[in-house]
Amino acid sequence: MSWAPGPGLMRWALAVVTLLAWSPILSVLTAAALADVLGCRLNEGTPHPCLLAGQDIGGTLYAMFVLGWLGLLTFPFALGTALAWAVLAGRALWRRFR
Repeated sequence: MSWAPGPGLMRWALAVVTLLAWSPILSVLTAAALADVLGCRLNEGTPHPCLLAGQDIGGTLYAMFVLGWLGLLTFPFALGTALAWAVLAGRALWRRFR
């Protein structure tokens, strides 16, 4: 008798991989959106001062933005997780309407 993971465990594993694969991309988007809303300058060259509630978050935004370079490594996995979720959704719809 061999141990085989159930569908619930497989979905949790896929959710964890999805979160890890998309986190650099989400980090860049969040940093860019926050810098835009606050009217701050943001680039991968150097951190720039950016105030939020009296606190300088320029270094944090810079780190979040530079983390996007990790996305070059995780982007193929992100595409794979998007495809996997699409397959799971299609399979669920197929079973529901069949």
